[in-house]
Amino acid sequence: SDIDYNEAVKLLDYICNATGAKKRYVHRSDSYTGINWCKEICIIVECGFLSNRDDLLNLKNEEYQMKLAFAISSGLNNYMNGS
Repeated sequence: SDIDYNEAVKLLDYICNATGAKKRYVHRSDSYTGINWCKEICIIVECGFLSNRDDLLNLKNEEYQMKLAFAISSGLNNYMNGS
C-alpha cells in the first residue's frame, strides 16, 4: 500500500542517516511468500549484501549493528507514535 511504501521510505532515511549507508531504493512487491497476504504494514529491511566486502565488514561490526538497530527502532517508534 501507499502507507507501507511511505513508511519504508522514512525508515530507509533513518537507516542511511544513522549509518552513512548508500541510499538505494524501496522496492514494492507482493510476490514475497509469507507476506503477500499481509493486511497490515509490512516492511523487509535488507541491511547489506554479504557478497559486498564493505557491507560484510560493516555487518560484522558491533558499532554498525547498534546504529542499524537504533535506526530501525527509531523508525518503528515514530510510526507507532504517528510521527
